[in-house]
Amino acid sequence: MYLPGEPPRIALDRDEWNNIQQYGPTEYGLLRMFGTLAHEIGHDRFNTGVTPFTGGSKDDYVAYRSRLEAEAIFNAFPIFRDLRDELAFKSAMPFNSIGYLQGIELAQLYRQWNNGELNREQVVERIAARVADTPYSLPKPPPDENLDGRRTHRDAYLHDYRRYIDKAPQHDAPTAPTTLTAPSDPTDHAMFERIRDAARAAGHWPETQCANIAAAGLLAFKNDPACQRLDQISFGAQDANGARQMFLIYAPYADREPMFHARLDAEAASRQPAAAALAQLPPPAQAPEVQEPAPRPFLRAG
Repeated sequence: MYLPGEPPRIALDRDEWNNIQQYGPTEYGLLRMFGTLAHEIGHDRFNTGVTPFTGGSKDDYVAYRSRLEAEAIFNAFPIFRDLRDELAFKSAMPFNSIGYLQGIELAQLYRQWNNGELNREQVVERIAARVADTPYSLPKPPPDENLDGRRTHRDAYLHDYRRYIDKAPQHDAPTAPTTLTAPSDPTDHAMFERIRDAARAAGHWPETQCANIAAAGLLAFKNDPACQRLDQISFGAQDANGARQMFLIYAPYADREPMFHARLDAEAASRQPAAAALAQLPPPAQAPEVQEPAPRPFLRAG
């Protein structure tokens, strides 16, 4: 995953990183990783912060999000062409790792574009037409928003539209008093205070908005299964559209890669009441009841 910021970072899947450390990298694995990165780097330019949604229906929003993904996917094409004379790329270009479409379909679009049969706009349109109905394979799939019995990226985009654009009440959000201003769970409360302190130190927002950012940041961090412990907090510079990214970072190996993060538009979060985000926090985990007093074996982290 490409992580924008100063400086930009590259995050690797933890399991893939561990496999590389244990068994060493293979040319096939590195090519696949490179193809994925060629897509992810495209999101530095094509994302909802740089190109905001200008309004419209939920179908317009699905088309908007699909277009951003298609632009990021196409970003790999000129990179592959620049490297076509490299030995690793002469045998096979890693189209299977760019995302969404099958590798054979992307390879065909690449050949048509490279031969001048299709221009950039035509390729992006063809990719965008397929993005929304691609099965959703990431952790924490969205609800089946269009009730077709499938979980696709269309459902994810419709879910985001309902939460952030349409502002309709969420049927899957837990109810809580709207006056809630801080988490009740002690661990969540400590993270909330830490994020709020970081927002205060940044010096861009008044006190109420710092609390709003802290609540939204805590929710985003807890909703990301890769983020297990809050180690670092940083804010990016405000871009031309007024967005300012906040990065909540889990660094399991201290200053060494890989690192994992939850990213949030802090400016947008500052305008949303803290209570709305805090109401969506999952309840604190209950410690299992011990049935027997006898000690049980356990694994110690290495």
